[in-house]
Amino acid sequence: MGVRLVSISYPDMRGAWARVCEHADPEFPTFFFHFALELPARWEGLPKAGRKRYQANVAAIAAATETLAGLLERHQAEIDFVRGSHLTFHHVEVRARTIRQELAGETAPPDPWSYALKDNFRQHPALPEFLRALAQELRPLRVPRDTVIRLTKAADENAARTFMVRSLSVFLQDCFGSPLFGVVATTVNTLIDDASNPLDANHAAKLCRGLF
Repeated sequence: MGVRLVSISYPDMRGAWARVCEHADPEFPTFFFHFALELPARWEGLPKAGRKRYQANVAAIAAATETLAGLLERHQAEIDFVRGSHLTFHHVEVRARTIRQELAGETAPPDPWSYALKDNFRQHPALPEFLRALAQELRPLRVPRDTVIRLTKAADENAARTFMVRSLSVFLQDCFGSPLFGVVATTVNTLIDDASNPLDANHAAKLCRGLF
């Protein structure tokens, strides 16, 4: 099933648009439809491998980050000797601003004056502490929304549609206090424009089972 964007002036959208316009914030309808129109691209950008596989990959990155933090602490004196100066977060931050251009041969590494232009009003963490914090950020306390919304069987022919239904339902639940399954079904029908297999509110509700 191909995902094809169509105009939000699609006739069936009139009722959905009227319902969304009931929100107290006059900017909300525009925000809602921008969110809806971005869903196909968001789906394409999500990992399609099994959840355990990519969770294992991220866990391995977190562990490697902590290992690097320990190595930096353990060998700090050697690192400073090789560099000729004490390595700090500030050095890395300055160099990170132009590292892509540097590696592409488009610019030279920062000169000593670049490092001397230090913002004395900012406190930087030690590099190992920064890395430990990064490792913890890779271990979210809660399961992220996209992970919950995303279907386990991403190869299912209706997986993209289900992702859109679940995303819009959660979005509307947060904003309206109700998933507004009728609005969701109409919006997804408009986005996908699949006249042979249209959604209704009951079907949308079934696809969101377990979310609320």
